[in-house]
Amino acid sequence: MRFRLLQARDPDDPVLPEERQAFATRLGVDLEQIESCVLVGREVSWQDAAEGVDAVLVGGSGAYSVTDGHPWIEAFVRTLAGLADNKVPVFASCFGFQGLVLALGGEVRGDSEAAEVGSFELECLPEAKQDPLFEALPTNFVAQEGHKDRAFTLPAQVINLVQSTRCPYQAIKVKGAPVYAT
Repeated sequence: MRFRLLQARDPDDPVLPEERQAFATRLGVDLEQIESCVLVGREVSWQDAAEGVDAVLVGGSGAYSVTDGHPWIEAFVRTLAGLADNKVPVFASCFGFQGLVLALGGEVRGDSEAAEVGSFELECLPEAKQDPLFEALPTNFVAQEGHKDRAFTLPAQVINLVQSTRCPYQAIKVKGAPVYAT
């Protein structure tokens, strides 16, 4: 399998290669199977993001928020909408989660009071038990998180799968598409 990792990181961000390696490790694939695509300062269409790969991955961002208003972030949000609309397999984490929510018409805002950085207990919702990726998880589990923004409203076309005490939207799936975000 081939993957394209969309990364919202500056080219000199030391996490850039670490993030790619983390995806390869968790997916159980060789690093060469994941092509990095740095988004900062450039626009990538959904077609370009999906071309020649089996799935698109989206990483996090330490320096940017999807609410920043940079032209490349606005283009990134449009790219996520195109990927979801065209049912391209996507797994988006962190920055990608927030971007997908915006792309599909939800609301994301900065919320430092509900920020989660570290290990937090999460709860699978009943919908998670019906999902092939989440059904094996226990109802309650601990996960590593890091976010300062959060979704305040979800788009109608997504299913909420996981929540926490501070943040009601932790994992979502687009209805009828192989598109997930955590």
